[in-house]
Amino acid sequence: MGKLTVKFVEGVKATDKKAAYGDGEALELHVEPSKRKGCTKKWIARFRWEGKANNKTLGAFPDTSLAEARQLNAAFRAHLDQGLHPALFVPPHMARKAKAQKRPPDTPAPPDSPQHWTVKQYVEKWLKSDPNWSKNTIKTKSDRAQKYIVKPYGHMKLRDITHAVIEDCIRLLTEAEKHAQAKKVAGVWKQLYEYAELHDKSLPNVAQNLGRYRKKRVKAKHHPTLVEPADIGDFVVRLEDYKPKYKGTKALPYTIYGLWLVLYTMKRPHEVCEGKWAEIDFEQKLWRKDAESTKTGLENDECPLSEQALKVLTELHKITGDFEYMFPGGAGNPHIVPETLRKLILEGLGYSVGELTTHGLRGMFSTTGNELGYNFEAVEKQLSHNIGNEVSQAYNHAKYLRMRRQVVQKYADWLHVQANKVRKKKMQAPADHDSPEQVNCIAV
Repeated sequence: MGKLTVKFVEGVKATDKKAAYGDGEALELHVEPSKRKGCTKKWIARFRWEGKANNKTLGAFPDTSLAEARQLNAAFRAHLDQGLHPALFVPPHMARKAKAQKRPPDTPAPPDSPQHWTVKQYVEKWLKSDPNWSKNTIKTKSDRAQKYIVKPYGHMKLRDITHAVIEDCIRLLTEAEKHAQAKKVAGVWKQLYEYAELHDKSLPNVAQNLGRYRKKRVKAKHHPTLVEPADIGDFVVRLEDYKPKYKGTKALPYTIYGLWLVLYTMKRPHEVCEGKWAEIDFEQKLWRKDAESTKTGLENDECPLSEQALKVLTELHKITGDFEYMFPGGAGNPHIVPETLRKLILEGLGYSVGELTTHGLRGMFSTTGNELGYNFEAVEKQLSHNIGNEVSQAYNHAKYLRMRRQVVQKYADWLHVQANKVRKKKMQAPADHDSPEQVNCIAV
């Protein structure tokens, strides 16, 4: 039995300050002064959630009696024991009150109102809701939403989706050890309901407490790369000696230039594959990309070009200069895809899976640049990374072009110094035949 009695609850008066009286089982009666009613008495359940102390209001006296408060407290404890979020526990009298405030049966919502929108309709509208999202961001969110949300639940009204449905959606991913994907899909559900609440104020947000399915910490994914100067020099040698193969690989003969541009400009593979000739300014030695085509959405993204990069572009222009894209694709595709460059590293240059990736060339520049003492801001800007927090980004619009020009040129020169060292070492090594091996260098 609790410590409080009906007589005490009825007779207790408010003091100058808020007072709390315990009844046991973490149930308390909070009494505080009120100008309108003289004093208010509320039943509060204390509990801990995710390591933090919290309170849950179970009702007010006299609407909720002492006996009813104890019953509600017991039900609330059982609710928590099941691992359910405390916000999802609604006392019966509050549920009745909310039901009474709903639209009367004789005035149903119009068929085209947000209350009748399906999950698919909400997703389509949500994807168009933020004008700051780039095309790549929208595509990524759309692909994820279509695969994990629209395909299984798109036909259902969003109002019919329950917390258990979303739990099942996330649980299926975690059971498949796709913890990173589970976290991202949970984020999509959360954003979708935040958008839906703007259109349907009475919609309950059931996309809460999804974080408990992300208990396993997922290590950040690092792209395999080369860090030793000798290994980097060997990579450049392989690039210089590469001859297009028309059998055994689907790579187009000019695909090799794509790897050179990733190496010299540090752009993301998809940005190189989707590059257009209209973006290249040969006179100013700049590659200008619009905000929509970059991952971070940086406005007026300008990439300085080294002399080596300009030479590659000049040679490539002789081959594909009549096309819109620098790397036109085959079979009707407007341009090649990053997978083409990845396969070229594996099949054309002889690297194994886990040894080097196209994206790893960016990490190679970052590591080398920091080892050689290049300016940190120039390195990060060349990689199209945002520098600092949101506040500093709002004030600092520096592009560091002058320093970046120096960095990209120093780096390109350094790459070929390492390649020459590798060639010299090979020439000095004892040969198994009478004459040194002859190499066919591609001048870049």
